[in-house]
Amino acid sequence: MIERFAQWYTPGIMVLALGAWAVTQDIRLALTLLVVACPGTLVISTPVSVVAGIGRAARSGILIKGGQHLESAGRIDMLALDKTGNNAALRPDNAPAAEFDEAYWDRLMSVDLKGTALCMKHELAQMVAQGSGGSIVNISSVSGFRPQPNTIAYVAAKHGVNGLTKNAAMEYGRHNIRVPKGSAIAEMLSDYAVLREQARVC
Repeated sequence: MIERFAQWYTPGIMVLALGAWAVTQDIRLALTLLVVACPGTLVISTPVSVVAGIGRAARSGILIKGGQHLESAGRIDMLALDKTGNNAALRPDNAPAAEFDEAYWDRLMSVDLKGTALCMKHELAQMVAQGSGGSIVNISSVSGFRPQPNTIAYVAAKHGVNGLTKNAAMEYGRHNIRVPKGSAIAEMLSDYAVLREQARVC
């Protein structure tokens, strides 16, 4: 984009400066116009920022093929979130419902449920602003539809992920934003595990 801008901006300023000199015969005015409109910092700043961004991403283990891909990264068209969107989550709690640890409950909800909700909040806003729709896939857990013993906090969080996913789908479908059921992948994995277990029995 900056190359296209520079392609027209620089010749345009040259023509304008020559025109000012031709009309006024004041070389200082023409030179002043050239200095004031000098595109140097403007033309150089964007490529330098792109190179710096690619270098910063590489240090974090993310390889970006070129500047055009970095510039297009400002758009969000499809997003798949696993728990908090960066594969970070707390391990399930391990206590009966009458004995769960309140502090661990708060930590688990903050990461596993609130993290997903906050990610969705910002991605939905970006997709609405873009006006071209998109897709968000939240990956829940088997615990999101099938209770597991001694994991009340984890089960509640995964049910919550499914609930906020369905709610977002209902609210943002009119913006052509698809938010599939959060437990769909978990359900497929669960069905596969059941079939595998049945095959062992046979």
